[in-house]
Amino acid sequence: MPASAPFLPPGSAFPAELLPTLLEVSLAAVLLLRPVYAAESGELTDFMVEYLNPAAQRLLRPPASASSLLLTQLAPVLARGSLDFYRRVFATSEASHHEVPYEAAGMTNHCYVAAQRQGNWLVVSVTNAAERPPSASGPHLPRGSARAGRPAGV
Repeated sequence: MPASAPFLPPGSAFPAELLPTLLEVSLAAVLLLRPVYAAESGELTDFMVEYLNPAAQRLLRPPASASSLLLTQLAPVLARGSLDFYRRVFATSEASHHEVPYEAAGMTNHCYVAAQRQGNWLVVSVTNAAERPPSASGPHLPRGSARAGRPAGV
């Protein structure tokens, strides 16, 4: 079978018109955050939520809203080290990831968080382990079956 041609020629930019669709259909939550600094000290104290894709809105039930402070919207999660993680990634400009355990509906679960600084923004991707579709080699649920232990939110 002949190899197919690459979708984009080498060196080509990703077509900007595809980005909204990519964010819309992504199963991963994507957040765009802007740093907030203390007036007196200039210390990075919080992040403003500037964008949430549909998956992020579903994950953060009740949904966080754009133009809200991260500490206000996600205080329980941030208490588990996420704010320090975001600050470190923003300060070092190095992409990184970490795991956030949380309890919902009496079950312990995990979110996998990846973040990278892009200019004066922090781009965050979150995958809720309970909402991952089964892998090709993993167990399969019949169509329409509910997944046990799905948390009500983070």
